[in-house]
Amino acid sequence: MKIVAHLDMDAFFTSVEEKEKPYLKGLPLVVGSDPIGGKGRGVVSTSNYLAREYGIYSAMPIREAWRRSEYAKIKGRPSVIFITPESRRYSEASFEVEKIIGEFIPKYEKASIDEFYLDLSFCESFEESKELCLELQSEILKRQKLSSTIGIGKNKLIAKIASDYKKPFGFTAVEESRSAEFLSPMSISVLPGIGPKTKTIMENFLLFKVRDIQLAKPENLQKILKNRWKSIRDMAYGESSSEISTEEVVLSMGEQETFLVDIDKQKEIMSRVILIADRVFERFRKSAFVSFRTVVLIVRFSDFKSHTRSVTLKAVMRGKDELRRQILKLVLPFLDKRDNPGSKSVRLLGVRIEKLS
Repeated sequence: MKIVAHLDMDAFFTSVEEKEKPYLKGLPLVVGSDPIGGKGRGVVSTSNYLAREYGIYSAMPIREAWRRSEYAKIKGRPSVIFITPESRRYSEASFEVEKIIGEFIPKYEKASIDEFYLDLSFCESFEESKELCLELQSEILKRQKLSSTIGIGKNKLIAKIASDYKKPFGFTAVEESRSAEFLSPMSISVLPGIGPKTKTIMENFLLFKVRDIQLAKPENLQKILKNRWKSIRDMAYGESSSEISTEEVVLSMGEQETFLVDIDKQKEIMSRVILIADRVFERFRKSAFVSFRTVVLIVRFSDFKSHTRSVTLKAVMRGKDELRRQILKLVLPFLDKRDNPGSKSVRLLGVRIEKLS
């Protein structure tokens, strides 16, 4: 019997901060860009559950998060504590959580820094898989002082949606025969691939809940969703062919910086991108990797249009000077009419290395 669990760490970045700085517990907390009194740029990375009560969520502009904090303060509630992300600490905490998972589960997939898919098919029954997950959840809390939420289902789709059902420190198990019933009352937006545009189209045809997809005639779904209709209908019934991958692939290692004031001087752009590249190399130097073959540059202009350029070499790169040389080659066209004919100023720069070994 195939059984899959999705383990999602609760408000991971803020939880790590609270663990290392106990005086932050009980306060609304946001990890993200510096709001600089409402003038900052960038976004919220993570908010704890107290900050979410203020309406502050991941990916929200940091200025808006600051305004909501100020509004809460006027109402007599505590101000939000804003903290700049510390990626090294979060990576270390994720590694410790993964070690605990490895003690319990022989086959798992690390989907991101704070979420894992667990293959529980080795359990002799659904009840045994539930007991194992509850024990794992308790062990992570005991040893790492970090809470997690787990969902169990017949595949990755159901497990992922189940893990979002009760948070924080929640647990939801959906038996195979109840998959379609479990999804039925939920909004269509819980299904992967249904973004705002598709959601609006579907709602125009009175498809609001998953049950509406389940009850719709195939020919009607085909007219509305074109060639996607069958995959969306299958998901509405809880069907998914996505398998757990045990290969942990580090896709990239990078840093980016959103500037408080847009920059347009060539010398400043070059010096800033070198500083960012140096930070990336410092992370690379402290990692277990010894070489890389791809260098990526991200440039976002003042009009919010983003551009990505990359170079992949046949020979591996190992040194800081090599990274600097390649990133300067990539940024130079943005300093003249080749990639910046309008001489637009730069809002954000990012550097990433890939094909690590």
